[in-house]
Amino acid sequence: MTSSSVVDIACSFPCFVDDYSIAAQRLHAEFKQLSQLPLQGCQASPNSENIFQWVAVIEGPKETVYEGGTFFVELNFHKNYPFVAPEVVFLTRIYHCNISNQGKMRLQVISRQSWRPSFGVATVLQSIISLLCNCDPYNSLVPFIGEQYRQQPEEFNKAARIWTERFAH
Repeated sequence: MTSSSVVDIACSFPCFVDDYSIAAQRLHAEFKQLSQLPLQGCQASPNSENIFQWVAVIEGPKETVYEGGTFFVELNFHKNYPFVAPEVVFLTRIYHCNISNQGKMRLQVISRQSWRPSFGVATVLQSIISLLCNCDPYNSLVPFIGEQYRQQPEEFNKAARIWTERFAH
């Protein structure tokens, strides 16, 4: 099989980039897998013109302060993916000690120390959902919210529900 026919076969699935890099191939495969076996409470897909830019739509997990909310998250993949973790940014404002007002996240799985090439989009999305279920106040990006989560959980819950109602509906 020639390299040209490999690209032709690969591009029978939506083709997003001219060069068919390892990263693009991997992202195509992960998109196909997520399309066939979607994660509960989450949808994710690449930009129609750029396989390296994805948007995920995450439902606030049941029985959490984020329940009923819909959260948009951007995932930007490096050309060296899966050897480099994606950058993840919350587009929807959220009251969470591990997510800043600018949407930056402190998520263990995408840290340089923890990221492994065997991880993928599904791993990142599951980790985000897990973080929505369980804040990590000892690894806060927003120290005030982390302290509130630990010392005044009722106040944290109230504020998080208000933000969810205001920004995620």
